Amino acid sequence: MAISNGTTSNHLQTPQILALAGEIDPSVTERTLEFWRHQGLLPHPERSGQDGKRPIWTYPPEAGDQLRVLLHLRQKTKDPNVLRAALWYDGY
Repeated sequence: MAISNGTTSNHLQTPQILALAGEIDPSVTERTLEFWRHQGLLPHPERSGQDGKRPIWTYPPEAGDQLRVLLHLRQKTKDPNVLRAALWYDGY
């Protein structure tokens, strides 16, 4: 049973983020998202509830758009410094 602390429905959970990524690059996994968060290419999720012993993490609403832009940029380069600068330039 999931317990929420009032998170709005426009926040995205990890399965939703993975589904968005899968539309562009099906090879994206939870580990890939974790790596990109560590590189500063995606925002960090917030703990928004609990499902038994497992925490529920939600991303801010703009994370979906940022992920789409990141995946399109990665088709040109995989250099994290260039990607970070390009995301910053695009307003992320």
